Amino acid sequence: MKTPLAVHCRQSPSQTAIGRLLAVHWFSGSRLALDLEAKPGINKGVAWFWGRKMRAIICTATLLLSAGSALASGGIWCSAEDAGAIFQVEAGVTRGMGGPTFNFRGDLEILGRPADDSLRKTVFEDSNLTQYWLDGEELRLNIYREHEVAEHINSVELTILTKTSDEGVYDGRYTLAIYDAAADTDQDGKPVEVKGKVSCGAE
Repeated sequence: MKTPLAVHCRQSPSQTAIGRLLAVHWFSGSRLALDLEAKPGINKGVAWFWGRKMRAIICTATLLLSAGSALASGGIWCSAEDAGAIFQVEAGVTRGMGGPTFNFRGDLEILGRPADDSLRKTVFEDSNLTQYWLDGEELRLNIYREHEVAEHINSVELTILTKTSDEGVYDGRYTLAIYDAAADTDQDGKPVEVKGKVSCGAE
């Protein structure tokens, strides 16, 4: 029986509204310069000055926003290497707002599979991190990816359950569920499981 994993919303904080606001102000600065230049009797040097000043203000605000975003994020990572499998996964974590992840990536190699088998190696992307939980005591991940081969759907599901052993250090176990449709002669849908130890970290 699988251990339930707490689910976090994985949507990164949207900066669309901020980007639009900056774009409006940037455009307004350019329009201000053009409008001033178009007015009779207005010194072109004055128009150039105000347009350039507005753009400088927006550039500064953009840099401050980027620096704030960098300071407000951390990361998580896990790795394992044993006779059954080798893998490493990592993601950025935004502090606050439920701690959503971003830029999740990973690689998995199942050592018991043939070298030319589609399930031998798997590359994980952002959409493959289906569930995760992180606090001062536990780090849990559930990662799932399907492989379509000859009109069959194969899959790998990696579940990582760890507890903290030191500040920012998490140790525990992983379960790798491998479903191979061609090998499922009984059509019972049961995957083969590989288990082992895993080490993780967070900051």
